[in-house]
Amino acid sequence: MLKEVYIIDGARSAFAKFGDALKDIPPVDLGAIVVKEAVNKSGVAPENVDTLELSLP
Repeated sequence: MLKEVYIIDGARSAFAKFGDALKDIPPVDLGAIVVKEAVNKSGVAPENVDTLELSLP
């Protein structure tokens, strides 16, 4: 059972009009970029992250 929870940082993706600049980037790849950036900004080593939450609008 999870005993402690830490919110380490956040990041957001770029945004564009539907069918515009980001149309060729799969959503999973865009999410991966955001997650990697949040972990990078936090200074926490990726191997120390057990779980993450990704929220989509």
